Amino acid sequence: LAAGEGKRMKSNIAKPLQQAAGKALVEWVLDTAEETGSDENIVVIGHKAEDVKAYLGDRAKYAYQYEQLGTGHAVMQGIESIKDVDGTVMVLYGDSPLIEAETLKRVREDHSKKMRAATVITAIADEPYGYGRIVRENGEIVRIVEQKDASEDEQKMYFFDIQKLKESLSKITNDNSQGEYYITDVIEIMLSEGEKVGAYVTDLEQTMGVNDKLQLSQVGKILNRRKVEALMLAGVTIIDPDKVQVTT
Repeated sequence: LAAGEGKRMKSNIAKPLQQAAGKALVEWVLDTAEETGSDENIVVIGHKAEDVKAYLGDRAKYAYQYEQLGTGHAVMQGIESIKDVDGTVMVLYGDSPLIEAETLKRVREDHSKKMRAATVITAIADEPYGYGRIVRENGEIVRIVEQKDASEDEQKMYFFDIQKLKESLSKITNDNSQGEYYITDVIEIMLSEGEKVGAYVTDLEQTMGVNDKLQLSQVGKILNRRKVEALMLAGVTIIDPDKVQVTT
């Protein structure tokens, strides 16, 4: 999903195209999707859509979200070209570049093995203020409790059965204060209809998203650290890793 404006970035550059450790945020996410082994990548674009499309070129297919009406609405646009396909779709955020391919592979395996309608990627936060809470029984989600002040677009990532996702998307509404369609409502619908919905717990770092320049800097440092560590494990001697900036 890469259609949002990202007003808090205070920049003329679309948020998905903001640079971190030498690459645009959305490029990091697309690289990870490809490394995970996805058969087809669809980038949902909206704000400065042609800029994002020009940057990524023919690496992906594109779906347009002409009005930014929430994450659920964005997924509606993205699923249109695969609505008649059976299988699994993963929903990732174009401003969340820290999720790792190995994690996604494990989630995909867990999702398929347990034959779920949906699997939500979650994390345990030491300071959970502002985040929704996942309530689970025997490893399966029974409800999501959104904190009153939590933003709907907090960075959750998902694996869905395509047909069950399509069916649930047709039932969500925009009956809320923002007049938007929320992807979290899909989970609530699935749960209310007795579908199997699970959660996969990873470290909080991998779920971090970027909403402003401070978070962009923090994410950039983490991505650079990972590249430096990979070089050192490959045998490169780096005396002071904290002072090394690796260019892509």
